[in-house]
Amino acid sequence: MKIIFRFFFIFILSLFSIKSFSQEIFKKGSFFVGGDFGLSFYNKDLAYINQQTFSNYELDNALRFSLLPKINYGVLENTFITGHLGLDYSNYKRQTDGLSLVGTNYKIGGGLKYYFIQIIESIYLSSELGMSYNYYRIKQRNLPQEKQNQNYISAYFDVNIDLDLGERWLFSITFKDLIVYNSQTPNPKHEKGMKFNNIFKDFIRYPHFSVFYKFL
Repeated sequence: MKIIFRFFFIFILSLFSIKSFSQEIFKKGSFFVGGDFGLSFYNKDLAYINQQTFSNYELDNALRFSLLPKINYGVLENTFITGHLGLDYSNYKRQTDGLSLVGTNYKIGGGLKYYFIQIIESIYLSSELGMSYNYYRIKQRNLPQEKQNQNYISAYFDVNIDLDLGERWLFSITFKDLIVYNSQTPNPKHEKGMKFNNIFKDFIRYPHFSVFYKFL
């Protein structure tokens, strides 16, 4: 938990260290409804757990997607409190033993999102720091009784390129998990503790986007 609190502390300090800009769409009191979504038909990292990948390995029947409905409320100019409730799903064959597995991760949580740079007109750069409570279930595809459940806490730091589409719509390319923390295994990536990721490489493997509509 100390690591998670450090995440939030560093993020809050950054709010006061970066010069702000003013845009009506990101005013205090603004309220957005929308969500994040991701889709991957091939993810090499899901092919194994605690093993190395062989050079001649060919992955088949691999699918992963995520759907995370969210709300964002502006507590300060350019600064939003976020809330989310959704899931991650994976269906793949594990290299180590050839088992076909299905993983479902239900999550609920929240965080802080900050729009800190206007790149050009209608295009912005933002970051989000959040925390989730997760319920992860993994089971064999053909043997439903063979399953394992896990509850764990995760934290994440994302970077977004945001496009104001006008008419209250906002579209974002989301670079997930620049920094990520998982308290327990198993989880979708089978990683425990804090990890720094290559967000561009991960985006190619598992792209994420978001769409939001401004109600207030």
